[in-house]
Amino acid sequence: MLPQSGARLRIALLLAIGLLFLPGTASALTMTPDPLLFSGTGASGSIDFKFSTTGIPAGGTVLAGTVGAGDVTLVFDVTITSGGIDSIGVGITLTSSTGAGWIGTNSDGLVDITTVTGTSATRIFNFGASTESVNPNVNVGETSNRFFISYSSISPNDVIAFMISPSDGASDFTRTGTLIPEPASLMLLGSGLAGLAIRARKGKKR
Repeated sequence: MLPQSGARLRIALLLAIGLLFLPGTASALTMTPDPLLFSGTGASGSIDFKFSTTGIPAGGTVLAGTVGAGDVTLVFDVTITSGGIDSIGVGITLTSSTGAGWIGTNSDGLVDITTVTGTSATRIFNFGASTESVNPNVNVGETSNRFFISYSSISPNDVIAFMISPSDGASDFTRTGTLIPEPASLMLLGSGLAGLAIRARKGKKR
């Protein structure tokens, strides 16, 4: 016996939400707040969530770990409005990353990522310069090249932490953002559910 229309709607809702948050559903993610503003002794600026994808992003170079084709990859950059930073650590609480790296070239005018150190729990992106005529830090008025961190899966409302290391030797400080479904994904989900609701109402009238 088929379930009633209300039950069908509830089942469809659970399935739709489950699909939205399947591991590897990178296109469904963004961060709030975005940009994530920070201000501390020695450095102020913003961390921008650029996009999410699966696997190694186009033009990306893996500098630590291994990024699988189905891994969820988050891409950021950082802009400095005062002071400067020489590194930034990135991690999700109690979740190990699979790999990390950067996107860019040595001559694009942005500050490069030279190495990724730390552990799988917190990847530390170290900034440096090669052909650009800048100091080996991200300084006031500068933006870094894009850097990425990858995970085998990410859960909704995971908190991502950024540990900022000022270049003047001041103490590191941490700011956090929350990973959430992007508005476009929620709109698609809402549209689908509205359609299911209309179908359910029509079924009741028959």
